[in-house]
Amino acid sequence: MPTTVLTMVEYYIQWILIYMTIYQVMFDTLHKVVRKIPDILNLDLSYLINPTYLIIAIFPALIATWITIVLYKVYKKDI
Repeated sequence: MPTTVLTMVEYYIQWILIYMTIYQVMFDTLHKVVRKIPDILNLDLSYLINPTYLIIAIFPALIATWITIVLYKVYKKDI
């Protein structure tokens, strides 16, 4: 793969990681608020906005991909 493509993928991964961290902070607070609201309809919808599931599923894959790209670029001496 060309170095420019790898660099673009690396940048996209970095920004996704940043946005996911912001998402986690924002929606973790929202999740705490939703749990405190009385259940009017006896529905438990709090699991839908729980950021923990998203972070557990996507974060490790993105970090591993990012590290792989950086190590490949170091191996090719593009950094």
